[in-house]
Amino acid sequence: IFFSPLSISMALALAYEGAGGETRSEMKRVLHYGGDIGEQFRNYLDILKGTPKESGELLISNFTWSYRYSANHLLISRAYFKLMWQDKFFEEWTREKPFYTSENKKEMLQMMVWRGKTPYYRTDNIESVRLQCGDDYSLLVIIPKEGIKINKIERLISSDMLLNILQHQTIFCADIICFLPKIKISSSYFINKSHTCFDVFHESRFELNDTKEGETVFISQSNNDQLKSPKREYLPIIFRADHPYLYFIMDNRTDMIVFIGKFTGE
Repeated sequence: IFFSPLSISMALALAYEGAGGETRSEMKRVLHYGGDIGEQFRNYLDILKGTPKESGELLISNFTWSYRYSANHLLISRAYFKLMWQDKFFEEWTREKPFYTSENKKEMLQMMVWRGKTPYYRTDNIESVRLQCGDDYSLLVIIPKEGIKINKIERLISSDMLLNILQHQTIFCADIICFLPKIKISSSYFINKSHTCFDVFHESRFELNDTKEGETVFISQSNNDQLKSPKREYLPIIFRADHPYLYFIMDNRTDMIVFIGKFTGE
């Protein structure tokens, strides 16, 4: 699963800006819009325009399409995202390792390795790290603790839980050795609701790797000069994403969720 709540929200705001009468009132009620939602998104687009390319590139394309002989409209939402890691993965450490898709099943995947000091959070149910991608974006990864299924974490995830994680991570960093699988995901969704006048099509792509080759939605680089980590007086925390997990691509300036995904290895 991979989609952009930001892109979908902007597409709906675009439809809301062009709606009127009962349709506009119903959208405002259902989507809980307050104030000038169009102006809020226009201000955010101004922020994106000021983002330096070395920090990342986010391109969003939203438009509407009218069906012939129908009152319905199609909202098309697409998002392109290209990032650069702030602290690089060690390409030479990438190895084929087991990824446990369930208790009794595993797949062999290329597992990347990263080490450094980064925001960290844990509870009885989860562990999470937040890896920086330039100054303006970050990747938040949430893994279930041993013995806990990803479905339980999905039920627990809420805006309050994410806020707790982000607030804690602003004040606590730890020395982490992070294991993440290389992944490449392409997904699209068509949402049709008969009681509304809008259908929604959303498309997104995601690639997480340890090289800079090729143009992808999500890019990382390797740097041999950083292969040796400085000596520590304490043992680092091992963060091993070798079982299904959730991930969020965040805008650090606003804590806005740009992309949400779930990786199960299947």
